[in-house]
Amino acid sequence: MPTNQTMFRGDLAFLPNYDPAPFRMPRLQEAVLSEEHAFNALKTTNPAEQAHVLSAPTAGEASPAPTCSASCSWPSGP
Repeated sequence: MPTNQTMFRGDLAFLPNYDPAPFRMPRLQEAVLSEEHAFNALKTTNPAEQAHVLSAPTAGEASPAPTCSASCSWPSGP
């Protein structure tokens, strides 16, 4: 099965969330380094957890979801 590393090359390299394409995220009130940073930071409303994810130097390091605090805005299951 293809992975993001083998599937998204050449003209498709910009497609994965891991693409280093900084942009401003108004909801986070700052610039983020990649879509993966924003995606994982928005999983929680805890500012310390958001800051931890956003400070990751690469998208791969931002991708493990933060420990979801009691203030987590995403449902945790059924």
